[in-house]
Amino acid sequence: MPKNKEKRKLPKPSEVPAVKPLLEEVEKRKAVVAKAKAKATKDGKFDKYDPKYRDAVRRLKRTCRHIRKEILRHLPKEAPKKAEGAPAGQAKAPEAKPAETKPAEAPKA
Repeated sequence: MPKNKEKRKLPKPSEVPAVKPLLEEVEKRKAVVAKAKAKATKDGKFDKYDPKYRDAVRRLKRTCRHIRKEILRHLPKEAPKKAEGAPAGQAKAPEAKPAETKPAEAPKA
């Protein structure tokens, strides 16, 4: 089986300045979800298939996806990894050997 990729260490959303307006949007969406959940509950039985509740949850998830994309977009770009054993500044190139030449043979007559 293939090995799982290591998860990236992402900064907290509050640390990324471009995400702050989206965090406010998430708080609004959470309030809407809570109201829709209360309306979808009848006689103590919660209906998770209520269209307004499902729509509210979808919108909340969409906003959370936008936050994650924005965080990833603002991550600093990582430099490509260097080959192991090479000096930090430069990679070693293979040394070229001078071409060996054979003396020309006289044609046989």
